[in-house]
Amino acid sequence: DHGHRAVNAAIQMRSLLTALNQERHLRKEPTIAMGIGVHSGIVAGGNVRLGSRRTFLLIGDSINTAARIEGLTKTFAVDILVSSNTYDLVKTNFQFLTMPSRNVKGKSENLVTYWIPPHVKVSRTYELEPLS
Repeated sequence: DHGHRAVNAAIQMRSLLTALNQERHLRKEPTIAMGIGVHSGIVAGGNVRLGSRRTFLLIGDSINTAARIEGLTKTFAVDILVSSNTYDLVKTNFQFLTMPSRNVKGKSENLVTYWIPPHVKVSRTYELEPLS
């Protein structure tokens, strides 16, 4: 259910940012904007060590596609866009609006994305288990 979890996480992030921005507005501080691109696909991941530094790295076309979709949030002036791959996994659980297809760097075909409007709520919440 990775697609479902990812979309729920994006909607929860939106909700938390809305609350934070209300507080910032009352304190006369600038508000914060975000863009989230959600895509489903195959990635390769693992720990990489460079000298004494160790980090976890994800690579693959899916990572690049998600980044391109996040970039489209600026083009469309929206906060959450979902790829066709993810949409196909979760379309019965959420409401979406289809956005115009766009050509993006590194893709031969235009990307079709789906916007999750602000009135859409999470369909399920998850309890995080404490780290041990």
